[in-house]
Amino acid sequence: MQQHLLQRANWLAGLMLILAVFGLKSCDHSYIEGLDDLEDYNYSPVVAIPLVDSEMSIEDLFDLEEEENVEIDQEDLIKLIYSG
Repeated sequence: MQQHLLQRANWLAGLMLILAVFGLKSCDHSYIEGLDDLEDYNYSPVVAIPLVDSEMSIEDLFDLEEEENVEIDQEDLIKLIYSG
C-alpha cells in the first residue's frame, strides 16, 4: 500500500514539474525588452499640509428639515436621493 502511494506521489510530482516547465516556457517576455527604451521618470509629488483641524457633517451642508433629497434613517444611515 505504501509503495503504491509513493508511486502515485512521484507520478504527481513529475506531472506538476512538467506542467510548470511548459507553463513558464509559454510566457511571453517580449514586453520586457522595450523597458530599456523608456525615458526616466522624474517624480515630483505635491504635498499638502492641513491648516485647520475641523469637522463637517452632512447636516452642515444641508438643511435637513427642509431638504427632500436627504434622508437619515433609524440606524443613522444617510441616503442622498437623486431624482432626475
